[in-house]
Amino acid sequence: MYPEQALYVSDSRPKRLLQDHIPLFVGLQVIIDLVIVIVVLYGVISVYDTTFTKTHSLLAVITILLMRSVYLNNGVYRCCTGYLKCLLKLTKSWLSVLGILMIIGYLTENLEAVSQQVLMTWAGLAFAAQVATYIITNQIVKRYQKYILSKEGSLHVLVIGTNRLANHLTKKINNNDWLRDHVVGVIDPGDEQEHQNWDVKDVPILGNLDDLPWIVNRYKIKKVYIALSMNHVQDLNSINLTLLNENINVIWAPDVFGLTLLNLNVKEIAGVPLISLSESPINGFQALIKSAMDRSLALIALVMMSPIFLFTAIAIKLSSPGPIFFHQERHGWEGKVITVWKFRSMYLHKEDGCKQAAKVDARVTPIGRFIRKTSIDELPQLFNVLIGNMALVGPRPHAVEHNNYYHKKINVYLARHQIKPGITGLAQTNGCRGETKTIDQMQKRVNYDFAYINNWSIWLDIKILMKTFFILFTDDVY
Repeated sequence: MYPEQALYVSDSRPKRLLQDHIPLFVGLQVIIDLVIVIVVLYGVISVYDTTFTKTHSLLAVITILLMRSVYLNNGVYRCCTGYLKCLLKLTKSWLSVLGILMIIGYLTENLEAVSQQVLMTWAGLAFAAQVATYIITNQIVKRYQKYILSKEGSLHVLVIGTNRLANHLTKKINNNDWLRDHVVGVIDPGDEQEHQNWDVKDVPILGNLDDLPWIVNRYKIKKVYIALSMNHVQDLNSINLTLLNENINVIWAPDVFGLTLLNLNVKEIAGVPLISLSESPINGFQALIKSAMDRSLALIALVMMSPIFLFTAIAIKLSSPGPIFFHQERHGWEGKVITVWKFRSMYLHKEDGCKQAAKVDARVTPIGRFIRKTSIDELPQLFNVLIGNMALVGPRPHAVEHNNYYHKKINVYLARHQIKPGITGLAQTNGCRGETKTIDQMQKRVNYDFAYINNWSIWLDIKILMKTFFILFTDDVY
């Protein structure tokens, strides 16, 4: 059987290559948390002498589904190097679950069907129980690991490559208390520049690819990580064949991080592993949750701010001739052109291509200067959120003319449309507001947009919304 046939079985279909390799401790801890949360819910209801209803059963089921999704997606308990970091992840994830439950309860009008006292008690006790069980199980696992290490010792591991990926991988392996692996050295693939950049303490370069069989035997290597850069990937097959003859566990770490990435993830179709280099992070259930949160909060904001809408409309109409609202075509999700609404803040004038509003701009009315300063002019975009072509948080939608200009100046500029545009975003909460006078300023804004797409979560949206309230009156808005 040839190497390329090894993955195939009698029915000629590829063997499934991707498995859900959730660490045993992580999987068990999440299951324990699910059980604890439901047990505490039953206990609280019993203590308060409340009849267990269908609403309580529905609450339990939805909580289980949300916890499994949110906890695993947020990496709760996974590769945590200390109690504080793990407990912070747990806190964020539990608050996210509670927040989503409140939104679902509000939208389905079932929020009042459960006693507020029961909900508050359950939320606090369930969280405290999760913290307690994590500390206990963590201590048990640590003692077991020490026992295994003392009995069997660490596994000697070799990394092939000296690039940025190999640097990162080696440091993470040797600093991970959950792994028995210990990198004793690396192999230089023959790239002089990569060789000079190797800086991992106590992990020497043991030789080159020609020395591989000798190094494996000399250092009693049990596992090899292949972390070659893209320009050395042609050596992969010959390295693999050499190591197979040595009965070594071989793991390939593709250097995808040498590429420009947008929400990298790995999946499988019919047994074929697929690495997505550019994909929207919001789809399926996550898209449903974000859309529900956006639209419910937008509706609440519109109701609460209706007096501001009325006074602003009257002020605009009395201050200068023209319509109350200003609309402009901008690029939205997947590059589709959408109509974005704002309160009119300028005198009627002839549009001038890509000209943005400046700090001293004769086109801006006195009322317009105030509503721009306080971001009141952006409030009509809440209707865009209700319609569904915008989100509360996301990359700011730019005018079509601006996109036509900047995509020729900035690399992969249009990739920011992989997610719905937002009223506010990570760029805006990090100082990138107002006029972009230079290409570098726009590049900085785009970098934040990509960082948002690559790190998106419901919790990140909540943090950005909270931070937005504290930047409404900064001096860089006009």
